[in-house]
Amino acid sequence: MTPNINLDSTALRYFQVAAEFKSVRRAAEALNVSASALSRQIAGLEQSLDVMLFERLPRGLRLTSAGEILLYHVARSFLEVGRAFNQIDALKGLRRGHIKVVSVESAARSVLATGLSAFWKKHRNLEVSVKVVGNIEALRLLEEGEADLGIAFCAPRSTSLPVLSVATLYIGAIMSTRHPLAGRSVLLLQDLAGYPLLLSDSSLMLNAALSDALATVPLSVRLVTNSITLMSILAASEDGVALKTRAGLAQPFDAGELGFVPIADRVLPLQHLAILTRRGLPLPALAHALGQDLKVSLDALSESAPPERTAAS
Repeated sequence: MTPNINLDSTALRYFQVAAEFKSVRRAAEALNVSASALSRQIAGLEQSLDVMLFERLPRGLRLTSAGEILLYHVARSFLEVGRAFNQIDALKGLRRGHIKVVSVESAARSVLATGLSAFWKKHRNLEVSVKVVGNIEALRLLEEGEADLGIAFCAPRSTSLPVLSVATLYIGAIMSTRHPLAGRSVLLLQDLAGYPLLLSDSSLMLNAALSDALATVPLSVRLVTNSITLMSILAASEDGVALKTRAGLAQPFDAGELGFVPIADRVLPLQHLAILTRRGLPLPALAHALGQDLKVSLDALSESAPPERTAAS
C-alpha cells in the first residue's frame, strides 16, 4: 500500500540544495533563508518519508542511500516540470522560453552558428544555452535528457535517439587559400606528403577515422589537438594543413581565408553529422522551430555527390 505522503515542493528544493552544498549553512545562504528554516523543512521531509536522508557529520552533510534515491528523482522531476512550463508557454503563444543545445565544436562553428542566426531573426526573445562538448558527451547528455537538441557525429543506425536530419560529409584538407594545393578540386593523401599536418587528437571521432589511413602514407604531423578552432586559425596562417570535414569551416568568418579540398582515398570513411533530440516527451514548439533552422543549415552542408574516389597508392 502506498503511504500517505504530502511532499512540499519547497522542502524538496531545500533538500536538493542542501545535497548540492553538503552543508546546511551554505545551502541556507544560497537560498537566502535561515539555517533553522532549512533544517525544519528537511526534518519534516524525513518525518514524512520515515527515513533519514542525510548523515549529520561534524563537517557537513552526507546523503544516505535513501537520500541518493530521492535526489536523483527530485532532479529529474524539476527538470520535467521546467519543460512542462516551457511547453505550456508555447501552447499559449508566448514568445519566450529556454532551449538547451549540445554540440561538437566543428558543428558549433558552422551549422549551429548559422542556424541560431536564422532562428533569432524570428524569435528575438528566446534564450538558448549551448554547451560545446565532445561527441560521446553530447550523446550522453541527450540520452539523459539534459539537452533538448544536439549536433554530433553518428550514423543514424548507431543511436536510438530521434534524428531530425543527417549530413554525409567527406574528410578533406582545409588550408589557406594561398596554399599551393588550394586550387585543386580533389586530393589524395599522398599529395600532402611534405606539408605539415594539423590533426585531431583521440578525444575527437575524426582521429579514429584518420588513424588507419595515415598509417598508409608517410606524412609529417606538426600539431595534434582537440581544438577545431586552433586547427583553423593555424591553417589560415599557413602553419599547416588541417584534415577534417567541411563542418570545421565557419562561414562567413573563414571566407576568403580558408579553402576545403576533398580527399578521395577510399580508406577515408564518410562522416555523418546529425541533429538529434532527447528521447521521451515531444519537443516544445520553439525547440522544434530551432531544430528546423538547424536542419536547413545542416542540409546546406551535406555533400550529395562524392569526389572521384581512387585507392591510395
